[in-house]
Amino acid sequence: MTAVRRGLTALLLLLAGFCSAPGVAHESQPGLLELRQLTPERWEPNLTWLGVASFLVLGLLVAADVKLPPIAVASLATAYGALHGLLNGMALASIGAGPATLLGIALTVWVLVLLTTAVIVPLRALWARVAVRVAGSWVAAVGMLMLAWLAQGAGS
Repeated sequence: MTAVRRGLTALLLLLAGFCSAPGVAHESQPGLLELRQLTPERWEPNLTWLGVASFLVLGLLVAADVKLPPIAVASLATAYGALHGLLNGMALASIGAGPATLLGIALTVWVLVLLTTAVIVPLRALWARVAVRVAGSWVAAVGMLMLAWLAQGAGS
C-alpha cells in the first residue's frame, strides 16, 4: 500500500469517527477513537512542544546553512507563522486581550522580520555568514534547552 493510499485511508477513518453516532462501537475498526467526543470542553491541545520544536528546527536550518528552494522557505514560514500565531492567539484569548493587541503584536513581528531580513540577506562576506550560522546554533541550543525543560516538567 502506498503512502498516499495509507494517508487517504487514515483520513477516511477520521471522517468516519466524526460522522458516526456517539457511543456506537465500530466492529470493523475495534478501538477506533470517536473524534466527536474530543470537543474543546474535554480536550485542549498542548502545542507547547511544537512551538519549542520549531525553534530547534529553525535554529538547525540556519546553523547548517541549508539552501532551500523558495517554495520550501515559503511553506516553512507559513507553518511557523500559523503555529506561533495560534499559540499567541490562545495566550492572548486566555487573558482577554482584544484585536488591537493582536494587531500590534503582528505588526511588530512583521517589522522585526523585515529589518532582520534586510540586514541578513545581502551578507556575502564569509565572516558575516559564519556569524549568522553561530546565531542559528544558539537558537537551536535554546530550543534543545526548552525541550529538555518541558520533558523534565512532563516527567515529574
